[in-house]
Amino acid sequence: MNRRGFTLVELLVVIAVIAVLIGLAAPALKGAMDRARTVVCQNNSRQIVAAITAFSTMHRGQLPENRTLVAGKKDEHVTWRYNFVKEGYVPPGKSWTCRNAIQPAQSEIGWFDNGTTCVGDEASHYSLNGHLLWKLKKEKDEEARPESQILRPSHTILLAENRAIFPDIRVINYIVAMYDDRGGRFAFWHDKKGTYGFNDGHVELVRFMDTGNPDCRWHNGRDLNDDPYEGVLPENIPPHGHEDWKYLVSPVYLK
Repeated sequence: MNRRGFTLVELLVVIAVIAVLIGLAAPALKGAMDRARTVVCQNNSRQIVAAITAFSTMHRGQLPENRTLVAGKKDEHVTWRYNFVKEGYVPPGKSWTCRNAIQPAQSEIGWFDNGTTCVGDEASHYSLNGHLLWKLKKEKDEEARPESQILRPSHTILLAENRAIFPDIRVINYIVAMYDDRGGRFAFWHDKKGTYGFNDGHVELVRFMDTGNPDCRWHNGRDLNDDPYEGVLPENIPPHGHEDWKYLVSPVYLK
């Protein structure tokens, strides 16, 4: 009985076909993995926003402070992220990180800010909207605005995905301006979008430029520190965009 094996040419053809199929499948597989990681990041944001809501409910409607002084210390602080892990609102580790991010999660530990050094933080890709917060505690508590003063909770960002070290992040100064270490600080690694949690609890994937246009989602009405619309009814508050951002931001946001 004669047995015929594969010839070298036939083996090479089979290998070539398999290589082509792998080449065709690889981008689709990578895309699926990226989308899966994006879903995980959205779930992280939902979990953290839900924790902030729980915190607010337990503290008479107040949002967490971005930084608090260490008891008995005037020159050391910890972040709200550290406090949330310590108090059990959000577990440490993966809940604070995004695997799609172009840089590992960072913390503020060792950073000197407002006269104090950070001694406690959680490495994270998520920061509070710094426009909604108040200053670090000093000699006495400052009056804190309750969450109810945010006029448009479904429109106002509460949590922003980013690669900065800060526990809170603002769209001013060098953070929004050109940052040329592989692009900007705000997330753009989910198909040019970032994950944002809003004050009403929902989460969106949004391009950074769209957070400022056509109507700013970072601060509005009495959410501003200096409120030009004091006493104006919410429905009469005019929209305010940031058309100038296209001249200020990293090119990565404009692609």
